[in-house]
Amino acid sequence: MFKMRRTWLATRFCQPIYEEFLTEAILLGRIDAPGFLDDPLIRKAYATAEWNGPAQGLLNPLNEVNVAIKRVDNGFSTRAKETVEMNGGDYWRNHPQRVREEQALGTTNRKR
Repeated sequence: MFKMRRTWLATRFCQPIYEEFLTEAILLGRIDAPGFLDDPLIRKAYATAEWNGPAQGLLNPLNEVNVAIKRVDNGFSTRAKETVEMNGGDYWRNHPQRVREEQALGTTNRKR
């Protein structure tokens, strides 16, 4: 029920408001979006958004992490999507941070 209501809110409330905001910004010249007003496919491309609310809590974290890994490994999902669904995070912000952490850890381990 919760996911159904979240989907309803995103498609019937958030998305239409976003599209109106975007259209107004383009009409006022605040955003340059060539073809937005002329072609419905281009308009859809500009206005497409993925609405993610807060992540649902994990009931069995180990099992859910393993399932997420399998979905990514089998091409059913992406790391970015799993990050959002698991904890509301941002994979593209996490990844560079993890690289720095692993490099720092590697440097620390070599000194020992």
